[in-house]
Amino acid sequence: MIDPAAVLNNLAAQAPLLAIALVALHYSLDKKIEKLDARIERMEGSISELRRELRTFADAVVGFQETLIEFLEVKGVATKSETRF
Repeated sequence: MIDPAAVLNNLAAQAPLLAIALVALHYSLDKKIEKLDARIERMEGSISELRRELRTFADAVVGFQETLIEFLEVKGVATKSETRF
């Protein structure tokens, strides 16, 4: 049969070791979380920069498309009614 006093005595004896392990785990996880936060901030900056570049590219494509349509109209390849929707 299991002696409850012995079980409690063993748990009490291991409590300081458990406390040290929990503090070490907390410290380690805290450092990793800080590193992840820094990485996320850098990625957010990169995403914002990519978003701006994509908008610039989209504007350039639209401008090219409009110029091409005007060129086709001037050359008589397409009429205004065909190119405007």
